[in-house]
Amino acid sequence: MFYAITLLFLLLWGPYVVASYLRVLVRPGAVPQAYLTASVWLTFAQAGINPVVCFLFNRELRDCFRAQFPCCQSPQTTQATLPCDLKGIGL
Repeated sequence: MFYAITLLFLLLWGPYVVASYLRVLVRPGAVPQAYLTASVWLTFAQAGINPVVCFLFNRELRDCFRAQFPCCQSPQTTQATLPCDLKGIGL
């Protein structure tokens, strides 16, 4: 999970860092406005993608989520009780 989050961070923040350096070191008009706008939106997307990645990679968190919503459980998991200790995962 750590590597996935780090890779996404670098991929989504990279264009913004490049644009910032170009604006400072070359000249302010060197970066097209569309590229700058897209790079800023990618940084915002990173904040939204992080919880999704954590949810996908953390099995205990997924199991607790399913336990809180019985409609999401299949008939096989309904018979077996799912352990859900929110204090154990830091909540």
